[in-house]
Amino acid sequence: MAMLRIEPERITAIHNGVGDDFRPGDTAKARAAVARRFGIEGPFLLYVGNLRVHKNIEALLRAYAVLRQSGFPELSVAIVGRDTKREAELLQLAAELKIHPVWIRDATTPEVADLYRSAEILVQPSFEEGFGLPVVEAMACGTPVVCSTAGALTEIAGDAAAFFDPHQVEELTELLRQVLGSESLRAGLRAKGLERAKLFTWERSVDRHVEVYSRFVTQPVRQLS
Repeated sequence: MAMLRIEPERITAIHNGVGDDFRPGDTAKARAAVARRFGIEGPFLLYVGNLRVHKNIEALLRAYAVLRQSGFPELSVAIVGRDTKREAELLQLAAELKIHPVWIRDATTPEVADLYRSAEILVQPSFEEGFGLPVVEAMACGTPVVCSTAGALTEIAGDAAAFFDPHQVEELTELLRQVLGSESLRAGLRAKGLERAKLFTWERSVDRHVEVYSRFVTQPVRQLS
């Protein structure tokens, strides 16, 4: 509204939905599949998305490096995304931090769902987000979510995630330490996330589009639900 000087009554916000592949499943089976396919065994943090600068993956790597040295030596971190240029930069940072993230450049949708189900936490450290679909996908799979307060993330995650300032690596580090160290906290985030994810369906998204289109056409438009 501020950028384009558009009146609020002319704007309709329509959220994304979550695909049917993303739902709770057999955790033991998912972990076995992840170990077999990606070689990840034991607890791990997960990031899913592109590797561009605004995603702030550097903060996650720096927080992970501290956690590895202070109480969580068995913890791994998996980065799911592809970007040749940025990957080289992030690999260099990882080498400087003396850490060894698991880089997953190609994964099918079912494999990503298994990664969500297996992870201790989905971390979304972005400086900017227009929606943050991995946050909702993770919630739908029953994965605790830790994400930044940037962009649309607070609107999308509501009270179902633990939040941090994306400019404060120390804050992210301590928040991850708290969530990793508390099964009750993870269970609470898991339960809230599952409920929150129910709000985001493609059927609801389509119906909202139909509602908007119907204002401008003369023939009736059929809704899906």
